[in-house]
Amino acid sequence: MQPSTIIADGEIKGFVARKLASGRVTFGFRYRDAAGKQKWHGLGLMGSITAEEARVLAKKRAGEVADGRDPSAERVTAKAEAAKASRAASNTVNAILDDFVKRHASKLRSEDQITSALDRYVRPRIGESSIYELKRRQIVEMLDAVEDKAGPVMADRTLAHLRKAFNWQAARDDDFLSPIVRGMARTKPKERARQRVLTDDEIRDIWQALETADVPSCYPRYIKMLLLTMTRRNEAADMSAAEIEGDLWTIPGERYKTKLDHVIPLSADAKGLIGTKPKDFKGNNWFVFSTTDGARPFSGFSKAKKALDAEIAKRRKAEGRAK
Repeated sequence: MQPSTIIADGEIKGFVARKLASGRVTFGFRYRDAAGKQKWHGLGLMGSITAEEARVLAKKRAGEVADGRDPSAERVTAKAEAAKASRAASNTVNAILDDFVKRHASKLRSEDQITSALDRYVRPRIGESSIYELKRRQIVEMLDAVEDKAGPVMADRTLAHLRKAFNWQAARDDDFLSPIVRGMARTKPKERARQRVLTDDEIRDIWQALETADVPSCYPRYIKMLLLTMTRRNEAADMSAAEIEGDLWTIPGERYKTKLDHVIPLSADAKGLIGTKPKDFKGNNWFVFSTTDGARPFSGFSKAKKALDAEIAKRRKAEGRAK
């Protein structure tokens, strides 16, 4: 049998054996699709399959063709679906966010804010989902949960970070289409703009309400530290004992916007808010504002603020002042 020689089976039309240039023999099934185009459907190499086994397969394929099907096209589709499923399994939201943070967000001054929002609100909700199967409904439900827990502004910040990550991925992946669309934001740009600062009366109301508001014990000290040091929310919330030396508080560069260590002089009032080491804490570096005995920084911002707002409103009403 010379290379390229084809031997047709006398029992099943289209079932053939062909000798390859390598000397090996392959079994196949030849047929015409619905458009009349001749197709070849490989059945396997002799040695990995016997002639009788190949004949059985050819008979099945002949039945499929008789039913109007296209075995070769179906095989191509099945392989493509399998490849897509395999790729989907390795392209979860978590995997994409890991790559986004490593290659893009890590170069930004806002890295800490981005990773904090993604870790806290996105990964627990949709992190294990394939980016190719992610639905708009899942994004909306995630944002609903963020809004309920931390407010509409945080929901929009989380949406902005996730949109950036998905757009970054879409620029690198021909098959990915971001499920984020217009209309998912919870606030309008004008509502998010910072247009004012607290008045003296407002600061006074906050300071006094902190003494009676139903909030975690660390919260009054935390808010007062924000006011006395003019720092950002997470900068103060993540303050640890190791960052305090005498009258100076050094915010490490890895969690400050400039990526450089930032030293803040502490007044006597500010130092008085630091407190002492929690009784049950093991070690020498605890979080100053914590509801877990120094193990983790305070994070219940939304719930505590609602309680503080309610206390302020209560006081103003009792004094006959407008809300």
